[in-house]
Amino acid sequence: MVYGFSLSIDDVKNYLDYENSFWNYVEDKIKFIKNPYIDFDLKVLYYGVWYDLDENKNLKRLVICIPEIVDLKTAQIAIHEFRHAHDIFTGNIKNNSELEEIARHEEDRFKNEYLAKKLSK
Repeated sequence: MVYGFSLSIDDVKNYLDYENSFWNYVEDKIKFIKNPYIDFDLKVLYYGVWYDLDENKNLKRLVICIPEIVDLKTAQIAIHEFRHAHDIFTGNIKNNSELEEIARHEEDRFKNEYLAKKLSK
């Protein structure tokens, strides 16, 4: 765990490096839970991605609930949920266990690769 290391939504966006069309699309679909350590337990089910598809399997509605990004744990939760949202946005909808494994891997990669680079600067 990296203590005392401040992170933000910009760190998450820089790491994920998704196309601008995705970030523009989700800009008004992100719901931040403020003060994640005061108001909620980080393990509860307040975080996630909810979506609706139309009859042609086109994305009709998307809501992304993530904690306010303040540290490693909240950044990892956001990365996990943004990975799901991006998969949905690009039509890469697979079975849940496969998507969960990919999202968890993304969290670990962030911790091991992005933070190592950021700390070495």
